[in-house]
Amino acid sequence: MALLSCRELCLGYDGKEILHNLNFEVNAGDYLCIIGENGSGKSTLMRTILGLQPALSGEILMGDGLKQSEIGYLPQQTMVLLLALLLALSACGKQPETGAAAENQASEIDVDLTALSSTMVYSEVYNMLTAPESYVGKTVKMAGGYSSFLDETTGAVYRVCMIADASACCAQGMEFVLKDGMEYPEMETDITVVGTFQLYDENGTTYCHLVNAELV
Repeated sequence: MALLSCRELCLGYDGKEILHNLNFEVNAGDYLCIIGENGSGKSTLMRTILGLQPALSGEILMGDGLKQSEIGYLPQQTMVLLLALLLALSACGKQPETGAAAENQASEIDVDLTALSSTMVYSEVYNMLTAPESYVGKTVKMAGGYSSFLDETTGAVYRVCMIADASACCAQGMEFVLKDGMEYPEMETDITVVGTFQLYDENGTTYCHLVNAELV
């Protein structure tokens, strides 16, 4: 059985249908790219697959023990959405600091994801992406693999800390912006980031990121 099957799926919001009779399957190891104009239903499809909103009709089936909570999703409507059900990324953080410097840093951090287990940190990042309002203004510390994405239409570059789940088969990503003058690392470098959680609007959609961030 396929890991993910969509059958006669109809999607929309506020009673308005934007996609109908959608049928496809995703098998282990597949990468499925979803490309389309703004408003064509890319984000709606992803949110429906993740269970964040209901389908108007049809069904979504998960196979081989896959759960909706095990699918990693990096929300970013301005670039191609990539559904990678088996994204093999390793979440490796740096060794913690010791002494007075570590104590001072810890006292300034509201949400320390590096202190959580791999299962809990993945769940916490998921909460931050789906219910971000409660995190606004908080100082967040996280560790993971560095990646960046270029929107060829606008030229914007999005920098992301990718955090894998406990089995390292799926990943959540958190966008961050370093303080002025700080240099970004090489791709796929293991990083630890501290920054302030904020929301921003882009093309009518609200996203979240860490601002005034530092690599520690």
